[in-house]
Amino acid sequence: MLSDDLCTLNEKGRTVIRTVLERPLTNAAVPIDLFESHSELPSIWISQQDGFSVVACFNWGEDDKQITVPLDELKKRATSINSFWDKKPIIADEGNLSAFLTPRTSKAFLIKHI
Repeated sequence: MLSDDLCTLNEKGRTVIRTVLERPLTNAAVPIDLFESHSELPSIWISQQDGFSVVACFNWGEDDKQITVPLDELKKRATSINSFWDKKPIIADEGNLSAFLTPRTSKAFLIKHI
């Protein structure tokens, strides 16, 4: 992403870079579903930070996919969940974060916790 010619990015491109760089992650994301399938790449990645976590969900396949992230994987109580990109609030359903993904897409969530 940062290999783009930054001087020629449109406003949408500059917003993406601002969003990514405004809160640098100090801890690497780790997959929580690494060994659940022999034929698929991990689809749920979590980066635990001090006071917040970033959860990324990926649909690597060619079909729609519903991904459910059990929030107890965070090992901390979530106080708020927002879409990473547009900051819209997200409601967890019965302790799970759900994401519907069309083929070859991803969603990321910012989860604040105590």
